[in-house]
Amino acid sequence: YVLKHEAPTLRVAGDYPDPHILFWLIEAFNHGYAVMIPDYPGFGDSFGQCYIPYVEKDPMVRTTIEYIEAAQAVLSKEKYEKKSGFIISGYSLGAYVSLQLARAFETNDLYSEMQVELLFTGGSPCDLLREADLIRASEHMPQPYLFPLALLGYQKNGYRQLAMRDYLKEPYASGAGVYLDGQHDDFGSYFTNKTPDLFTGSFLKNEGQEQINKILEDNSVKPWLNNCRFIMTHGENDETVYYEQARNFASEHEKNGGSVSFYKTPGTHTSAALWFFLNLYTELKKVD
Repeated sequence: YVLKHEAPTLRVAGDYPDPHILFWLIEAFNHGYAVMIPDYPGFGDSFGQCYIPYVEKDPMVRTTIEYIEAAQAVLSKEKYEKKSGFIISGYSLGAYVSLQLARAFETNDLYSEMQVELLFTGGSPCDLLREADLIRASEHMPQPYLFPLALLGYQKNGYRQLAMRDYLKEPYASGAGVYLDGQHDDFGSYFTNKTPDLFTGSFLKNEGQEQINKILEDNSVKPWLNNCRFIMTHGENDETVYYEQARNFASEHEKNGGSVSFYKTPGTHTSAALWFFLNLYTELKKVD
């Protein structure tokens, strides 16, 4: 999400809860789950204290683990029964965080107690460098604010030396920080959807782009030897988070010894979310 009022803690308390949140609330009621839907850093109580580290691996994983540890402490205090395994699921940016989180749990001995039972993601941004290459080759972007949001997140968090003007043309290089401040409802209409008008020539030609290419590569999801049951879905007509890079990641994951079931579904990034939730609901019924 981009806007301040889109934080889950605010949507739950509001008059019109997000359908994704409603899905999990219904599942919690029907099956007795303790459902954790944290706000991203920079939203909810942390709005104004930091900026969302959009598709930045380390702060997203670290803050989510801290949230889980705090939630576990509360659940223990309230005498909830704790199962040994986690179900980790997310769509779009939520898929990115879910993938990086599950990978951290399964590859880092520090988190050996965090056993993942099911990892289920949809519309997953995996290979960020490939995503950038597909953007470079496009003429139009359905949601042109997303890559500027990623650039701004990098600049305000782990990559302070990054200069927006190296990648975005004016007025977008200067205006991104204004319109993506979480309080501008018109942020979507500010950015042109014409790729040549939004990005600099050097970015589109991939000339002198070693810095951003390295950042994107470092923050991409890397294959691992997973122990959990791992399912991915992706809309075949998705041009927001390109289908190709997710399909390629799944293939690379299996080539490197991992196991994943990948399902191509109908639809764009938005409409394919329906298939994601239908398939997720089916899988949740199989979990004890």
